[in-house]
Amino acid sequence: NLTVTGHTADDNKPVPQSILSEERALIVKNYLMQKSIGFDLSITTVGKGATELVVKDMPIDQQEPNRRVEILLDSIEQEQ
Repeated sequence: NLTVTGHTADDNKPVPQSILSEERALIVKNYLMQKSIGFDLSITTVGKGATELVVKDMPIDQQEPNRRVEILLDSIEQEQ
């Protein structure tokens, strides 16, 4: 299983952070699928908004690290 999680900065823009972060994750998922990366995996997208900030209490122009996508590959060991 592959989980693509989108994050945003805490910038109080009119578009809700959860929607923006979900769209960010969907764009990455679509890219991976177009490139046939993870074609045999179940890909889940999650939008976290600004709930897991990397940098806090910084001016908006210094919050680039918060605008990110994380990809988590969960491996399951198969019995032999």
